Amino acid sequence: MRDIKVATVNFRPVFGDIEGNLSKMDGFCASAKEEGAHLVCFPEMSTIGYRIPDSLEYAETPRGNIVESIRELSAKHGICVSAGYVESSEGGKYITHMLAEYGAIIGSYRKTHLGHHEREYFTKGEALPVFETSFGKVGISICWESRFPEVIGVLALNGAEIVLMPYASGPGGEQRRRIWNRYLPARAGDNSVYIIACNALRDEVSGAGGGVMVLGCKGDILKEDYSYDEKILITDLSAEDSSKARTRGTMGDNFFLAERRPELYSDLISDRFHNGYV
Repeated sequence: MRDIKVATVNFRPVFGDIEGNLSKMDGFCASAKEEGAHLVCFPEMSTIGYRIPDSLEYAETPRGNIVESIRELSAKHGICVSAGYVESSEGGKYITHMLAEYGAIIGSYRKTHLGHHEREYFTKGEALPVFETSFGKVGISICWESRFPEVIGVLALNGAEIVLMPYASGPGGEQRRRIWNRYLPARAGDNSVYIIACNALRDEVSGAGGGVMVLGCKGDILKEDYSYDEKILITDLSAEDSSKARTRGTMGDNFFLAERRPELYSDLISDRFHNGYV
């Protein structure tokens, strides 16, 4: 990767107001570009708002207005835009997060680990892609998926240097800070990746949601904010730090994934533990 600035948005989508949400996103993209950002990250379902099952009413195909509008924002502002919507395809309805850069669709990720309520309405994605951008390799893990270490491990093993974590979770403020601090630093440090997390502000949920956090590739907190106001957070990511973190060095300062012994980990993919829990 190269040195970049990332913009993480504490964003409050108005449910169902796609035009209004896109207009606000336009303004945040303009602000991000003015501050020299190369990437702007919005939360899960940022274009329509997260409300299950009502969000299904606004599902669109990958050739619909939402994807085209995000593509146009990336072209207009000369920036990489990460945004979420509900995707409708022949395979079902997916919670999808997309990347567009300089007017081109880089790719889309379909949420693979659905929350308990989401499973009633959405289809699981079946892949953990890593996307090539002009500034580096990017993976995406949506909300609840950050609880699964294997997801981030697979993305890192496949070359991801930055992992975006868009959320739409109710707890906000100090509770959000405590939740993220329990496990996100480990996801970053264990896998030597930068993590960019942003949670949607949600007026309809007790606790109001919201919160942004950017973690270095050793698990250190670079920036965080848990206020209930919409705002943009700009953070510098260092290519040198990423490269060092992915080098086999001392026991305490090492690319730990390179030291794995996969032959011992077969239980992690065995159905004998899976059955009876789900």
